[in-house]
Amino acid sequence: MDELCRSGASTLAELNRATGLSKSTLRRVLLTLENGNMVWRGLDDGRYRASVHLPSYSHSSKNPDIALVLRAANPILEETSSQIIWPSDITVRDDLYMRIVESNRSMTPLHINRNEIGDRVDIVSTAAGRAYLAFCPDTERAQLMEELEDTYSGRIITDIQDALPQIREQGYAIRGAEHTGNTIRYPRLDDKLSAISMPVLNKNAVACCVNLFWPQAVSEELGGVAAMAKLLLGVTKEIEARLNSSG
Repeated sequence: MDELCRSGASTLAELNRATGLSKSTLRRVLLTLENGNMVWRGLDDGRYRASVHLPSYSHSSKNPDIALVLRAANPILEETSSQIIWPSDITVRDDLYMRIVESNRSMTPLHINRNEIGDRVDIVSTAAGRAYLAFCPDTERAQLMEELEDTYSGRIITDIQDALPQIREQGYAIRGAEHTGNTIRYPRLDDKLSAISMPVLNKNAVACCVNLFWPQAVSEELGGVAAMAKLLLGVTKEIEARLNSSG
């Protein structure tokens, strides 16, 4: 299960190489996990995927910076899931993407994609990516924007540059209109959710970004972005306090 959470999706041969377990043993284990709804196999690609969240995987990051973030964030996400029914992700920058390294989606009643740990999302159109770009150090932002200019059109670059000052002023970012919740693993996903994200700052850098998701259909009834931002601010500040006190 740790390997499936780490890889996101694996064939039997890949699991054999990664775990050292024989294919016959793996088939028996995977069948048991499938029967328990802990694993599912894609009909199109034959790859196995975890359908549950494993906290033990989250705490086993080999990257010391991410491990530090997870130790600070995980207890807060678990506590938050019992108070706020809408799910949150923890994301960190991974080149020109944001990688999901933790989530409490499996602890909340909202039925959305729960095979998210390790997946990556766009840094330009997502709430997490925009929050990161707005609050990262100036030198890092300049370098990122230069690299992004080689990938995105001039219009998209101009739009994001125009949006960053407002994001810094209000303290949070929302999704770009073109983003539908799609990820690298699920490029055609349309989750019908609204999302906001805030940065967790540590030593003048963005250690991670925290998201909050809720259904678009009931956004107005819930108080809209302003109400969600108030909820997320408390979560973000708690993680930030824990992170800074441990560092």
